[in-house]
Amino acid sequence: SGVFEYNFPALEINNLTKYYGNKNIATLVNVSLKVFFGDFHIVVGAYSSGKTTLFNCIAGKEEYEGEILFNSQNYKGDILKINKVCGFVSYEHEFDLFSTMEEVIHTKLQLMGVEESTIRNYMSLKLKAFGLEEKRKSFIIDLTLLEIRKVQLLIALIFDPNILALDQSLLGLQDTEKIELLDLLIKYKDSERSVILFSHDLTDLPSYFNSCTLLIEGRTYYSGSMENLLLESKNRY
Repeated sequence: SGVFEYNFPALEINNLTKYYGNKNIATLVNVSLKVFFGDFHIVVGAYSSGKTTLFNCIAGKEEYEGEILFNSQNYKGDILKINKVCGFVSYEHEFDLFSTMEEVIHTKLQLMGVEESTIRNYMSLKLKAFGLEEKRKSFIIDLTLLEIRKVQLLIALIFDPNILALDQSLLGLQDTEKIELLDLLIKYKDSERSVILFSHDLTDLPSYFNSCTLLIEGRTYYSGSMENLLLESKNRY
């Protein structure tokens, strides 16, 4: 038929273990999960369950034991390659508060090796699509948290990645802002792109997600479809 079938996961993690210090303290133990193309996946865990550590391992910012596969490829140690296939929105934005939105986006994309003409075209296109056109000359310090999340998302999408990963991006947003951000993510999620959201709260509008992973004290308690989650919980108890 000529249609390419994605029959392997967009992201697959196998037996990931992360130690801190002298190998006595493990923050993640044998974590395994699969996220398929087209999934809107939520990774849920209480504070200190290892969510951000897992996010940083996926982003190539932490050493770990085990395996992380993007589109069935292992890019361990190659952050540039990882950033081409997976866009990341971290909880801390690290933007210069006294630079304008335009300056921040320009600088970030330059550092990522994007050409000048591409930056200009991309910025005018995406600022309009994200409803940020009128804020391009605003300083970061004057933006709302939702606007900052949109800027991060705009930067994360530059290479048109198959996967978007967001760490605690709903935290601190009002309910209406959460819906606006989730609707924006739904817009960019399609049959060839997955969205993975790390959150401490499953009550954050669960109707948006079709699959989830529950982390408890650094271990995978459950990973699979949302519809099987309740059934699995009943069977365990």
